[in-house]
Amino acid sequence: MEVTSSVTDLDQVTKQFKVSIPAEKVIKESESALTGYTAKTKIKGFRPGKAPRDLVEKLHGAEIRLEVANRLISSTLNDLIKEHKLDVVGDPDVQVDSVEPGKQLEYTAKVSIFPNPEIKKHDKFKVKVTRRDAKDADIDHVIEDMRKGRATPQKLAFRNKAQKDDVIDAMLVVEVEGEEPSRPEPLAVVLGAGTLPADVEEQVIGMEIGESKEITSKIPDLHPNQQIRGKNAKFKITLNSLSEQILPELDDKFVESLNMGVGTVLELRMKIRKELEEYHAREIKKDTQAAVLDQLLEEYTFQVPQSLIDDEIRSILVRNGVMDPNQRDISRLSMEPFREKLGDTAARRVRGAIIVDQIGKLENLKASDEDINAAMDEIAKQNGVTIDDVRKYFLTQERGLGFLLEITRNKVLDFLVSRAEVDFVEPSTEPAADAKEEPKAKAKKAKK
Repeated sequence: MEVTSSVTDLDQVTKQFKVSIPAEKVIKESESALTGYTAKTKIKGFRPGKAPRDLVEKLHGAEIRLEVANRLISSTLNDLIKEHKLDVVGDPDVQVDSVEPGKQLEYTAKVSIFPNPEIKKHDKFKVKVTRRDAKDADIDHVIEDMRKGRATPQKLAFRNKAQKDDVIDAMLVVEVEGEEPSRPEPLAVVLGAGTLPADVEEQVIGMEIGESKEITSKIPDLHPNQQIRGKNAKFKITLNSLSEQILPELDDKFVESLNMGVGTVLELRMKIRKELEEYHAREIKKDTQAAVLDQLLEEYTFQVPQSLIDDEIRSILVRNGVMDPNQRDISRLSMEPFREKLGDTAARRVRGAIIVDQIGKLENLKASDEDINAAMDEIAKQNGVTIDDVRKYFLTQERGLGFLLEITRNKVLDFLVSRAEVDFVEPSTEPAADAKEEPKAKAKKAKK
């Protein structure tokens, strides 16, 4: 009654098992299952457990065969995975030829393997990173935003055409393709603040008081509401009035009203400069990490299972607010609709995470108590909470493991950056393209 099997490498991360379970073993398991069913099955006219076996088999034979097949497949496949010492991720893809009474059970199973690339060169890097400085113009811009945040609107009496930075008072009706129009609602926004879609704002600029306009805009593909993604929406706007923003005077009284721990304009500028310098230092570090990781990704190319890529796509969607894991179980949702746009980015992030983890093992780099406390202290400062609050948040096992993994990966990246020769280049005068997301990811192994 030996189970026979063969294994084939389909690619770097996929193995295929062909398994044959002898009829004797299937019959034995089926008889045992039938006995169990007979003992618990209730059939009218018979006392519990006393129904004839052939009647129970007639009523529940298909269910019994399926249950036996699933159990035998699960146990034999797990045995094969252990025998071949495979680090499997995701669920196996099992195809059963047939489940017939008294016959051998044959099935084919494809399993995905966690990548194990051999990393050798990771001790010397030469990278170019854009220089970042806190300039007077940057400080002026921050202060200007602070003043705009405390601006008061004042009705315009000398102009009736909308311009950028105007505060518009309007009525808005939104009609999404295939949906009922919304009820008219008042709209008060600053043009240029990004409250409305950019293409809508562009057409509102130039409208006159009393004018109505219908503007068509496409709903973004990553909109939180999946039902309306990619659809056209009509924004029906009637402009009622215009106001300008009256900014407060930049003086010590304004500075005190900010409650930032400074009392004069000079002190405010010094504080902003220091914060900008700290921010730029963090961004330079991130840029250097990304540049080093880019070199490693260029050096080491390897396949990753689709299940890991899909997990990372889910993480990207959650981080961007497209999906809420608290509202529904997203682990079983198909990521196929998102693979075209996010697949390459997700695959790159997973590969980057695997490379970093491999280097961490090679260099025996782990999150120490000092590293953990420093990370918690930084989180507490950035969020204005106590370190005890942070510690309680990461108390759960799932959060704790992810937190330790992130600290360890940052430690590995710091290790790599310390071995990098950085050539600082001046910022480009060309318009900046969309920033790339830092190539770090959760390459979590799926439970077997």
